Amino acid sequence: MRAATILLIAVLVQSAFAAPRINAHVSDQDLANIMAAVRAVTRESILAIDTITMSKPVPGAIARKATTVDILGPGRTRMREITVYDRTDQVGVSTGDYRNLTGPSYLVVRHGATWQVAKKSFWIH
Repeated sequence: MRAATILLIAVLVQSAFAAPRINAHVSDQDLANIMAAVRAVTRESILAIDTITMSKPVPGAIARKATTVDILGPGRTRMREITVYDRTDQVGVSTGDYRNLTGPSYLVVRHGATWQVAKKSFWIH
């Protein structure tokens, strides 16, 4: 019983201090500034910082290949390769707790050397 209690406490402490999942093309300094901008508007834990992907090129974006599925008709699909563009001046930040079914998310945009929250929305599992 005591070992189970200690294990439970260790898991809770680890999840409380877990670093956010980073899936964005940003420097360490940008990452710190993004997190500061979000922490200025919420006390929720930062769960993830994700890239914003566009279908058209924008200045500074990073091009990459992706796959899309075209629906041709009932039971007929076609996969094809496309080029998408990951923005380097915008990120999506999910906050809250993954144990919940929903939580706040923020669009954070770089203006010059500073990052600012531009929009608040919600994520849903």
